[in-house]
This record gives sequence, C-alpha cells and structure tokens, in this order.
Amino acid sequence: MGDDNVVARLGSMKALLGIVAGAGASYGIYKLVFGRAGDAGVNRKKSAKSVTIQPGSLMAKVSGFKVVSKSDNLDPTADTESSVIFSKSAASLEPRHLSMLLSLLQSSPNPEERKKVLVTLGHAAAFTVNQDLLREFGGLHIIAGFLSDPSPEIRTQTLNALNNLSMNIRNQEQLKVLRYLLRWKKLNVKTLNENEKCCLGD
Repeated sequence: MGDDNVVARLGSMKALLGIVAGAGASYGIYKLVFGRAGDAGVNRKKSAKSVTIQPGSLMAKVSGFKVVSKSDNLDPTADTESSVIFSKSAASLEPRHLSMLLSLLQSSPNPEERKKVLVTLGHAAAFTVNQDLLREFGGLHIIAGFLSDPSPEIRTQTLNALNNLSMNIRNQEQLKVLRYLLRWKKLNVKTLNENEKCCLGD
C-alpha cells in the first residue's frame, strides 16, 4: 500500500516535470521565433529613419540640413524626382516643416520653386491637423497673397491650397474675410482664367 502511494506520487511528479519541461521548451521556441521577428522590426525602423535627401530638393531646403554632393545638382532629374517623392509624403510633415515651407514661399524669388512649395502645401492642407497649423502660422494670408501672382500656374496652385484649407470651418471664416479684402484691394479678376474664377466664388 505504501509502495503504491510512493509510485503514484512519483508518477504525478514525472507528469508535473513533463509539463514544466514542455512549457519551458515552448517558451524557448516562442522566443527564438518571435525574438528574431522583433529584431527585424527594430532593424526596419532603423532603416526607415535613414532616408536620403537629394541635394537641392525641396526636402533639403525645408529640413534645414545642409546636403553636400559631388555633382552639386548637375542632374536636373534628381530635383524633380525628389520633389515628386516629397509631395507624396505630405501627411508626414511636421509643424516645423510647414513653418519653413511658408518662409520659403515668402522668400523664394524662383517661380518654379514657389509653385512646388504651393503644391506641397496644397497636399499638406488636405489633412485636418495641417489645416489648423497652417492657420495658426498665418499661412492663410501668406498663401492668399499669391492669388495676384502673374503666373497662372502659381495662381492655380494657390487656389488648390486655399480650397483644401477651406475644408476647415475656422479657416472658412478667415478665408471669407480674405476674399472680401481681396475684392476691396480690387484684385484684377480679369487675369484669372475661368477655373480660377469659380474657385474664388462670387
């Protein structure tokens, strides 16, 4: 009887040790498999942070970093490609980038560069957070100032940006005031084409 009791206890101890060993082995396999996947995720995050910025591109000017290259912008397609990539990532712009874009828009003498900035601001203005930030940075007045630009392309991009900004109710209130101010200043509406006139509204 006593021997049966000892044998039963040994049997249950073996079962318990088997369960513990199985659980330990399962945990080891889990860490092995998912530990590597976690490391891969960390590596992916590190590689995502190391984005190359093309010299002379809009991103290089906005980010404030000095970018040095051997060719110093001898390849005209590099600037075009980088600005296309930059315009597609407008959702990821930080507030400091929006502020720098507005400064660049005001200070740039180059019409092509102003057009690129307006395109980028127009894309960024499609997002609610950016609509609020651009209003707070005084961007509505700055952007609206380009409605009287001699270039039809710049006026069109200005209207696109203002159209996206007007999706915000607080921006609509300020844009109504701006519209009346522009009329008060007797904006030469004859210079606007038909598409631009319908965006301004009467």
